[in-house]
Amino acid sequence: MNSPETSPAQPAHESINSQSKAATERSTELAKNRENNQKLGSERENTIDVARKAVAREAIAGKERVVSEKKSSKEPPFMPSRSNKNHRLESYKNTLSNIQVDMGKTSRTMSRIIHNPAIETASIVVGSTIARPRTIIYSSFTALVSVSLLYIAAKYFGYTLSGSETIATFLLGWLIGIVYETVTSVLRH
Repeated sequence: MNSPETSPAQPAHESINSQSKAATERSTELAKNRENNQKLGSERENTIDVARKAVAREAIAGKERVVSEKKSSKEPPFMPSRSNKNHRLESYKNTLSNIQVDMGKTSRTMSRIIHNPAIETASIVVGSTIARPRTIIYSSFTALVSVSLLYIAAKYFGYTLSGSETIATFLLGWLIGIVYETVTSVLRH
C-alpha cells in the first residue's frame, strides 16, 4: 500500500523523509502559534488588570463623592407630591421634545398643536363627557341601522331622502348611549 504522497517509482525511505520533514515544519508552526497565543494572553491579562484598577479607582472616588455630598446636603430627604408632579411634568416635556425631534416637519407641527396644554385639557374634558367611546359606538350603530331601514323604506314607497337623516339618527343614538351609561353607572353604585 502506498501513501498518497508516494508514487510507485519513489523509494519508501524518501517517503518517510518527506513525511518527517512535513511533521517537523508543522511542529515548528505550532510552536510559533503557541508563543503568539501566550503573548496575546499576557496582553489581554494586562488590559484586564488595567481596566480593573481603573474601575476600582472610580468606585473609590464615587464613594468619596457620595459621602461628601451627604455631609454638605441639608435638604429634606423627601418632597411630597408637588415635586413628583413637577418631576413628571418635566419628564413628560423632555420625552415629548425628544420624540418630536425625530418627526417630520408636518408631524412635529401637528404634535405641538395637539400637545398644547389648552388643547390637551379640552380634549380630555370632551373625551370624558360628550365623546365617550361607548356613546360614539351606540350612535354609530343606531345611525347605520336607522338610515339603512329608512333608505329601504324610502326606496320601496318612492320617497326621496333629504340627507339629514344620518345626522339625526347619529344624535338619537348618542342620546340613547348617554342615557344608557348614566343609568348603568347609577345602578352600579
